[in-house]
Amino acid sequence: MYGSSVLVRQLTGVQPTTFKVSDLELDSILVTWLVHISAEIDQRLGETVQPSDSRWQGIESVVIRTVAKLVGYAVQSRTSKVVQVGEFAVKILNASDVVKDLEWELRPYQRRQLSLFHSGSEWRI
Repeated sequence: MYGSSVLVRQLTGVQPTTFKVSDLELDSILVTWLVHISAEIDQRLGETVQPSDSRWQGIESVVIRTVAKLVGYAVQSRTSKVVQVGEFAVKILNASDVVKDLEWELRPYQRRQLSLFHSGSEWRI
């Protein structure tokens, strides 16, 4: 898992009173979201990045920002599940918006593989 509930709290300012839960329950919710977003990122990267890897802090930042978006979504969906788009049109909040930019944000942290094929019998450098 990348990040911590403390880092998410610092970024968002979320408090137990925001969701009407205890301090421990809020930490549990945030840790669950961190685990879910971390799993999604690992899947997209095709690997789990270790803390010793130079990419760790960047990926951790992406996770914390994404969970912060999820916190914002949760707060917004508790107060108003419907958004007025036009005079008659309404739109229900969509949680998939939280992760829609992950591919773009993770691009600098993806390892690229280069396949090289040479049909000649000799290599000269």
